[in-house]
Amino acid sequence: MAVVDLMSLTRALLSPADRIAWLSILRAPWCGLDLHDLFQVATHQTATYQVDQQPTGSNPSFTGEKFPLLLENIFHYEQIPSLSDDGKNILARVSHTLKQGWEQRYRKPPRSWIEGIWNALGGAVALRSDNTYKQCQQYLELLEQHESSGTLNDWPSFEKAVQSLYAKADENADPNLHVMTIHKAKGLEFDTVIIPGLNRKPRGDDKQLMLWQERVGQDGQNQLIIGPLEQAGQETDPLFRYLQREQKLKSQLEKSRVLYVAATRAIKKLHLSYTIDKDSEPTKNSLLESLWPVLSPDSITEKTNLNLHHYPESNQSEEAVTTNSIPTLATLNRLPTKWQGSQVSITQTDTTEALVKTRLQANKELQQKTLQENLLGLNTTARHTGTVLHRILRQLVLEGIDNWKVGDVEHRQQFWAIQLQQLGVTAVDAPLALLQRAITNCLKDKTARWLLSHEHSESQCEYALGYIAANDEPKTAVVDRCFISDKTQWIIDYKLAEPGTDEPKDTFIQRETSQYRGQLGHYAGLFKQRNNLPVKTALYFPLISHFEII
Repeated sequence: MAVVDLMSLTRALLSPADRIAWLSILRAPWCGLDLHDLFQVATHQTATYQVDQQPTGSNPSFTGEKFPLLLENIFHYEQIPSLSDDGKNILARVSHTLKQGWEQRYRKPPRSWIEGIWNALGGAVALRSDNTYKQCQQYLELLEQHESSGTLNDWPSFEKAVQSLYAKADENADPNLHVMTIHKAKGLEFDTVIIPGLNRKPRGDDKQLMLWQERVGQDGQNQLIIGPLEQAGQETDPLFRYLQREQKLKSQLEKSRVLYVAATRAIKKLHLSYTIDKDSEPTKNSLLESLWPVLSPDSITEKTNLNLHHYPESNQSEEAVTTNSIPTLATLNRLPTKWQGSQVSITQTDTTEALVKTRLQANKELQQKTLQENLLGLNTTARHTGTVLHRILRQLVLEGIDNWKVGDVEHRQQFWAIQLQQLGVTAVDAPLALLQRAITNCLKDKTARWLLSHEHSESQCEYALGYIAANDEPKTAVVDRCFISDKTQWIIDYKLAEPGTDEPKDTFIQRETSQYRGQLGHYAGLFKQRNNLPVKTALYFPLISHFEII
């Protein structure tokens, strides 16, 4: 639902007249109006205003097909007399945030704009799991890919892309339970396998205009049989009927093969679940139809080693069923009525300090980051600049650092500028100057040329290592650079940092080393599990061309 709410926010901000989207925002966890207040906002007729805050007319009433513009009612909620105290507190916060965000319309990239408003409303704080937060980031990344000239020109295409998104696996989920398709389960084995819906009706095949099939003739030559669909009012072509029977037989054999794959995934127990009317036959072409000769009640005997559990339909009458109490949610997921986020303006930052602190407490991986990285997280420009730097250094390794010349750095900046802009950075001059200095230093530094060489054994960049944490949770560590040189496993972490004004270099290096020693030690332990080679860890600072072995 978090992604649906985020999508509703996108629709509402891009289309002020979309009442469904605005109602969804008012009901979302980071707003959470009750039904009474929601009705008041949706139906009240307020005065419309210009920039000078002078009323110029009336917001349409909800007579006939005319409905009030919800955006106006939210901005001027003080005119709605029947709101509850909680509703007024909520709208005071939400209205202020939406006004600030509305003033930034078309001034920022859509991803930065939407994400900033969502964070300021408390969208990230209202999430209940880090996995949900990652799903929201997937949505925002997709939004960034589809934006063009500061907006979304093709909303249907974007909506279709959102529907095709797949949620990433929950790292905190029970590792003993896996939900997957039969095709995904191929090659795997499980102690217990449950196959539900055996009697579900399969999707019917559309009648094709033409069927064809290859075959080998008596002379050993390949032949192609083609059968056309009959014209209206004519009998079916015999060749078309033959190919239809062949296709049906293939489908039945494929169905049996898929069922065999599913059943043989079980090591100890196999549970087959289906729903069928008493004394009736299985649905045509269903998986149950293939198994019915051995699963029908008449076929179950003690010799089959099968246990049939029959759960008959309830004998309660319709009236008895409808009079039973319907279970409802005990609570709704929403922020406290008087919740207040950071007072930092949306125009100043996209990520509030309070939000970052909340995410740090919720995400154990983020807790391992250093103070400097957390502060950089508040500055989206610095964070995105670091992202682009890691991409460039990876490109240096893949293409070969010998193929890069110092004189070419300036010509490559236009591509780096595009990457920065795609990440939401609008003022690119300062980040480009930083990237140019870092890459130029790497090309001139012998140590950097050595560690970025692609000729090392087992050379890897942004290398992901999976491991099981102490609490039995699956985790992933990403190493910036690793390789084997002189029978030694090297692990290097890039740091886009440099000494502050009047800060001695030795003091800066000592501070950085103490901050990252634990993280690099953790990486070293993971590599020792993979090979028995000696491990060396180091930090590399391209802005000052310094290589520090830890």
